Amino acid sequence: MRPIKGGNVGGKKDPFSSLDRDSRARLRAGQLHRRASSFEKGNEDIFKALGDLPYDQFLELRSAAADVQRGVRAIKGKGFSDALEFLRDIDLSSVTPLRNAAGLSKGQLTDRILDKTKLSKAEKAALKGVLYFKSFKNGGKVESLLSRLDKTPSNQEVGDRLLGEAMQRFPALRKLGDVSVVPDREFTREITGIGDIEYYGPEQGAITYPSGNVVDRPSPRGRHTVLVNPDTNDSQSVALDLLHGMADADPTFSTMLREFGDSLDEGEIMYWYNKDKEEGYAGDGYDRFRQNYIDGKLRNLLFEGSDEDFERARYNPRERQDMQGYNPRAYDVFENIKSYLEK
Repeated sequence: MRPIKGGNVGGKKDPFSSLDRDSRARLRAGQLHRRASSFEKGNEDIFKALGDLPYDQFLELRSAAADVQRGVRAIKGKGFSDALEFLRDIDLSSVTPLRNAAGLSKGQLTDRILDKTKLSKAEKAALKGVLYFKSFKNGGKVESLLSRLDKTPSNQEVGDRLLGEAMQRFPALRKLGDVSVVPDREFTREITGIGDIEYYGPEQGAITYPSGNVVDRPSPRGRHTVLVNPDTNDSQSVALDLLHGMADADPTFSTMLREFGDSLDEGEIMYWYNKDKEEGYAGDGYDRFRQNYIDGKLRNLLFEGSDEDFERARYNPRERQDMQGYNPRAYDVFENIKSYLEK
């Protein structure tokens, strides 16, 4: 969520409010953990977010950090399984504002923290597993969790796999240049109010969703980026979402997309625009709606899968068959686009 600055909370004044952000961040970090200064190098984005964090959110974070440290002292010497059981029940919701402000997914923040520990590779995997396996978090046993850890890929591995498979599906996507795929299992329809996959243009910043939540871009500027929940999306979803960037990156694709849009029935587009407008949507105007409609129609035509897959993706499984009948010109242009993307 985007920070909203404030110096007083319930009569309490932020003692560091008069300091510059960097100094405030270091002092706040020291309140979270006495050795927090060793974490600053390489994590400047987190320290920046900590310095900007509203005071009430910092107090919640500090309270949670104190609870964790008390819990850690209580289980000291009891073994790693006890530590996992303890971590399973921790409420980490107070970390979310800091993580969002730093533009990091849960997996990215977890990796940053674990890299500073002396835990073994297996122990790090176990701790990450606690965060990701819902069955364990809802009361599962440590033994069943540990048996799955060897099969748990890192966040980076998941992103690399999704991107690699997307490029294999549509080799023309390589025209985009630098691309990042950032998996985040907390990026859900409940968070956004609409979907659980999002394309960020190279210079796009934070996105405000209908739910009111603000999600910062999850990668450095200058890269085409897809933020995706890997539990509910696959590489096909990533490939189709990356098409948003192709019109600007590839003149040939841009020309073909424009031809496809011009071949559609303008009256049909206007009908759906007016419907959305009546229901309080389409607030960005007709031109924006028209482009989104064209993009969505093309993605529907390109989508492949079972009837269940189409239902899950909210696409029409008969779109290709129907278009061949009612608009053969548009279908021919679609076939040309599909061939171009796949070669």
